[in-house]
Formats: sequence, structure tokens, C-alpha cells
Amino acid sequence: MGTFTLVSDWHTDPGPVPPQADDPGRPGDGWWSSGAVTTQLPAAPPLDAPHGPPPTPPLPPLPPPGADGGGRAAPPDGTGTGDSPGKRRAAKGIAAILVVLGLLGGGFAVGRALEDDSSSAAPTTTAARVQSTSATTPRATSTTNGSASGSTSGTQATQAPKLDNNLEPAAAAAKALMPAVVQLSTQAGLGSGFIFDSAGHILTAAHVTEGASTVEVQLADGRTLQGTVVGSDQNTDVSVVKIDPFDGMPIAALALNDPPVVGQTVLAIGSPFGLDQTVTEGIVSSVGRPVEVNNGVVAMLQTDASINHGNSGGALADLQGEVLGINDQIASSSGDNAGVGFAIPIDLANDVAQRIMNGESLDVGYLGVSTGENPSSDDPGALITQVVPGSPADKAGLKEGDIVHQVGDQQVRSYIELQAQVRQHRPGDKVDLKVHRNGSDVTVTVTLGTQGR
Repeated sequence: MGTFTLVSDWHTDPGPVPPQADDPGRPGDGWWSSGAVTTQLPAAPPLDAPHGPPPTPPLPPLPPPGADGGGRAAPPDGTGTGDSPGKRRAAKGIAAILVVLGLLGGGFAVGRALEDDSSSAAPTTTAARVQSTSATTPRATSTTNGSASGSTSGTQATQAPKLDNNLEPAAAAAKALMPAVVQLSTQAGLGSGFIFDSAGHILTAAHVTEGASTVEVQLADGRTLQGTVVGSDQNTDVSVVKIDPFDGMPIAALALNDPPVVGQTVLAIGSPFGLDQTVTEGIVSSVGRPVEVNNGVVAMLQTDASINHGNSGGALADLQGEVLGINDQIASSSGDNAGVGFAIPIDLANDVAQRIMNGESLDVGYLGVSTGENPSSDDPGALITQVVPGSPADKAGLKEGDIVHQVGDQQVRSYIELQAQVRQHRPGDKVDLKVHRNGSDVTVTVTLGTQGR
């Protein structure tokens, strides 16, 4: 098995006790686990230490307006972003420590696709950790109740947009969706997002708005508006921003209850390196790929559509012009696109967004087990190594030594896949677990709980 390199900027002493199961811990707790064995990460170097790739060189000038059918001239400072001089500079790259884990192989660095502002004192690109979940440690959640800022959700598009039949399928889908895709800027960096209801709510990634209460929103037509951060969920890396609605405001159609399939063509739309309204094409490479976020694991879409710094929070769309997911992270040995990107599924993102806007709890489902990899290659699944007394798992009759193969209709091949599937549910949801126990297959129905309760 090869190595999986993770990019991180953690500094906090992890303390003496590693997490167990069902709770991914808190950013900075410094623990990762590759199965039943838990190992402490080394401390990161100072943030101003020389590490990570060098800054991206200035882009060549773009043609003047009209020269190529509407291109924009590069600003005098040579950034090529089309913004005012000096407003956005080239990416600083990922300033982080590399930690080698023997987990998935390939020697990749997983990092958020967020474009850092070179004026920022500290980098905002971090990456995922891989670890067991904890049944006992409270989870730290960063949320904001947006009710005070008039965050009542508006009407969402219920039908796919009308496409231009005179264009190729990808061009028609891009033309339909691009007006709703926006560029988001904070003091920490630059990302993307898309307007998804008539009240002016914008979906994006939580790490794009991290630490900000207001966001500069650049529309597709170049206008700039002030946006307010309604709330964020560190469990899923989803954030909601609100702008004042305006006449003719475009609204992205969401591909809700329309699961993507491996191999289908997709488009990534956003602002890589500050180049707004950029469209790249690829396919869905995998569905349900467990990927680490701030506070846990999310079963994401994997794509080979080119995603780079600044694409974070932007749309991953199908050829009907509907949004399938929120572009969130990349795996790369260089820090830039290597054909392995990850997006938060739109069904999950929309559910979280509705809870944020309505001021509802953002707790995720809690099972109450410690898990590891099954040592038998003939029986892949999540091996239960401990059941927390009084937990939902205990009440449902799960036992140490059980091997979980399926959650609902989703296959489970590893402990991290079990964690990702459980966390897609809410507390109170009933889920059927297919379990291999003492040579027999049984189904255990669990009513998921809330961490610590």
C-alpha cells in the first residue's frame, strides 16, 4: 500500500487521549487513525516558515474587450483576474506541513480549492485528516443562526433550465448555469458560490467564508454586492451567504433526488486563481468517496474535471445545467489540479443549507461504536471493535466483532465509509445496517442519536 499525503496547519497539542468512534474530533486535535491503531501527528512548523510551493507567477495578459468575443483586459498589476489593480494576487499555494499516512496510496496532497489572498497573515488552505470517530469527545461546531439577518429561504428552481439547442451539450449547460455562479472574496482569500433561491441565498464551502461575517460577491456580469454569512457547518463544510435579491436575479437549478452516476459528464464552474466564470469538463469518477473535512468525513463525488484554488464553493453541474455538488477539495502532489477533485453532494448541501437558514440543529447522526479495518481481505467492511454502553448501537444490539457491510442501500467497505454514511443522516433517523456476525448475515435497525446524548 502506498502513501497518502495530507496537508495540514494544525498546531494544538492533541492531549493524551485519542478519539474513538463517531466523532471526528476538533480541528487541531492532531489525531489520525488508520484502523485500530491511533498515532499522534507531529506539530506543524510556524505559519511563516518557508514551505509549500512558490507563488504562482503572473498570468499573461488577456485580450482587450471585444478582441476575442468578449475577453477582459488584464489589470496593470498583471494578475490576470480582471479586477482592479492589486485587488487579487497570485496564489500563495498551500502553506502547510505534509503528513504521510499509509492509507489510500498515491502520494497525494489533499487540499481545499481556496485561493489564498497574499495579504492574509495565515493560510486558510487545510486538508483532511483520516481518523476514527469518537464516542465520548464533544464535537465542536461552528454555526451561526441567520434568522436575525432575514435568512428565510426563498423559492428554489424546481425544473432544469431551458437549454440552447443550437449549442453543444456542455456549452448549453454552461450557458444556462454560469449567470448564477458568483465569485466570493474575503480578507482570507477567494472562492466561488452560486445563487440557489429567490431570496438571494448563495451556497458555498464553509472554508471559503471561515472567519468572515461579510463577503464581497462578484456577479457574473461583473457587478459587486455585499453578502452576509448566514451560517456555516463544519461537519459538512457547507456555508450560506445572503445578498439582497434583485430584478432578473439568476437562480441555479439543483439536481435534487437525482443521484449522479459514475462516468457521466460534468462541468466545474468557478473562479480558479481568480479567473471568474471558468468552465472545465470531466466525468464523475466515483460516488460516495469518503473525504475528510474540518469535523469529520463526508461521502463526496469524485471528479476529474479540472478544479484549482478559487474553485472552492463553486458548482459541479450535469449536462442539464443542474448543480450536482459543491466543489470542495483536490488531491494533488503539486497543490494544483491533478485530475482528482471532490464535491459535496447537492442533496446533503441543500439539506444543511435549509437547516442553517431555519436556525435548526446541525447535529449529524451518531452510532456509538469504535471501528477498524477488517483484517480479512475476504470479508471487507467496517469491523466494530467497541460498542459504547447506552449508545444507539448498544440499544440496537450491535456487538463487538460485527462487520458492517451496508448502511441502508449503501455498501460499506471500510470504517471510514461507515463513518461517512452514518454522518449523512440526522439524529432520530432509523437506518438498517447489514452485518456479518459469526458466519451469518443479519440486519440491525438503529435509531441514530446525537453525540453525547
